[in-house]
Amino acid sequence: IDHARVRNLMLKSVWDAYYSPEGIPVGNDLGRMIRASKAAFPKLSREKFDRELGDAVDESLRKLPLLVDEWNTIFQKAMKDAKVLCLSERRDSILMWSHYAQMHQGVVFELACVPERHSAWGAAMRVKYGDMPPIYDDDFLIRLGSGQVSIDPKEAINIFVTAKAADWSYEREWRVVLHLTDASQRTEDFAFSPEELAAVYLGCRMSHNHKEEIIANIGRDYPSTNIFAAEKMERKFAL
Repeated sequence: IDHARVRNLMLKSVWDAYYSPEGIPVGNDLGRMIRASKAAFPKLSREKFDRELGDAVDESLRKLPLLVDEWNTIFQKAMKDAKVLCLSERRDSILMWSHYAQMHQGVVFELACVPERHSAWGAAMRVKYGDMPPIYDDDFLIRLGSGQVSIDPKEAINIFVTAKAADWSYEREWRVVLHLTDASQRTEDFAFSPEELAAVYLGCRMSHNHKEEIIANIGRDYPSTNIFAAEKMERKFAL
């Protein structure tokens, strides 16, 4: 972290908490203590305020490595029973058909969010592609050290789960984190209603027998689901 920047801005935030008319948001025990003692806190010049509280801020910053270990433990515990459902905006990616659908022999399911069914994919979060995000950056530490926020394992999970290297950006992925699962199982089936299966896309290299079998099963169990067959374009590397 940028120690000097964080120190100065943390002191400014605490100053604002005590002395500014509007104050700052309260998000943890420190913030509640500041609000409770605000009326009785002596009026100090900014220079004297920084001198009086500077050592406490420095001590907090020195303890950060210990807090990081504590946060990692909290994060790992929160992730212990979590599973991630990966979705995509795309149905026509040649790479994804190759990687995830047995070289164009499989299928793509198009899922619909049905409010009455409380569709799980309605909670999907868009994946952000780029560098590994810092889970607790300087600005978060400033707000934490001035009483504005608390450590939220769910928020930390969401940050990590929705981060992916830029090379994967062609997937245009969304992810759902599910916690109502059996922690002893690596994978689990997730049921959905017929109304939530909007369409099925058959791979361009799927065998005729498999196509007939899938069309029959979909027609019987999911009568409102549309069925499409992918085909190679003649003059483009595309479907």
